[in-house]
Amino acid sequence: MLICTFPGFFQLCHPLYIRKHNLKVAMGKEDCGSIPESTTSRYGTTRRNDHTTVSAPDPSTHISELDMNPVLIKEGKAVAVDARILVSTIGVPSPKHLVISPYPEEYESREVVKEKFDIFVRPVKPEDAPLFRELFSILSPKSIYYRFFAPIKELKPEMLARFTQIDYDREIALVAIKENADSDRLLGVARIIGEPDGKHGEFAVVVGDPWHGKGIGAVLLKKCLDIAKSRGFETIMGSVLRENKNMLTLGKKLGFKVQKNSDTGECELTCTLVP
Repeated sequence: MLICTFPGFFQLCHPLYIRKHNLKVAMGKEDCGSIPESTTSRYGTTRRNDHTTVSAPDPSTHISELDMNPVLIKEGKAVAVDARILVSTIGVPSPKHLVISPYPEEYESREVVKEKFDIFVRPVKPEDAPLFRELFSILSPKSIYYRFFAPIKELKPEMLARFTQIDYDREIALVAIKENADSDRLLGVARIIGEPDGKHGEFAVVVGDPWHGKGIGAVLLKKCLDIAKSRGFETIMGSVLRENKNMLTLGKKLGFKVQKNSDTGECELTCTLVP
């Protein structure tokens, strides 16, 4: 339980507020200058408190209560006049005791693919929307059709929000990043969306055309499958167009069984994660 009494806290934490804020970011219409400095300071304090509550050094304990009363805004900064923290034991490993899972930084890694090409693999973040938009802009019409099964001209804000604002409990989404001094570049994405039963999921992969053949898609999907297996998934499925030979080859390499559907022109790929 988190107890905070400063004004605007519940507005900032309300799901509708957060969703609208993230959607504005995805659309590139967020104007930080329009947010009062006191509100920005309170929001930053809330974010830091969130990190504190899930970062207990002992995995068998967690912060069950955090009471800051009052919290004042002084010279643009939040100051807690008085604070109280209650630490309790938990019956499950952190962060599984949380209602909403935090960003799973344990899935971050640095990989070297073909041609000694270095990439940074990490879970997708809400602020990745501009990177997704940039990746889509360099996809060929064929790659777009292979991924979406339809000719799409642009990623609408709603789609960007759907791809970047994920539930880390139900969805596994990893991106490959090429880090540069001035800016990062998104090279590819792989994801597994879990069914409500927690046992089955559907996969999808896309890699930018300039980086085809480097093994980026294989690294991303393999890592997604490993995570899914560790979470107790039993079966991962996906539909692939018959003409998408590269994806069919990758699927077979990773242990997927391929079944052709003559009626739809698609192939159903199935990977069983349990013996």
